[in-house]
Amino acid sequence: ILDSFTPDIKNIRFNNLTTISDHNIVIQGLENSVVENIAFSNCDFTFRGVPDYIDKYGYTEWDYKTSSAGFYVTNANNVRFNNVQVHIQEANSPIDKGIISVNSDVKFLQFSTDKAGKLIEEKGVI
Repeated sequence: ILDSFTPDIKNIRFNNLTTISDHNIVIQGLENSVVENIAFSNCDFTFRGVPDYIDKYGYTEWDYKTSSAGFYVTNANNVRFNNVQVHIQEANSPIDKGIISVNSDVKFLQFSTDKAGKLIEEKGVI
């Protein structure tokens, strides 16, 4: 049900970012209020390994669902990646792909993923 409390997230741009993190990135809309028009351009994301809270508390159902990719995108329209690199530093990291997209419209132009220095994924215009 849409009401005044339903979020409306759209028209967000991320440009020229370089990040290092233990956590992946989740872009999640609602079935009745999708996230729209999100763009990443000239970005370099490094994920170190397993987040500390997983080592301490273990995996939850949410972690299993979302933690195997640098980006988990669900219920989103027009999410664009242009010249984006995903680096997974640790060979034992649960992250083994650059992106998981569920119920979403995602477009790629120069998107690559490497794990422990080995290229594992490249995406072009899709």
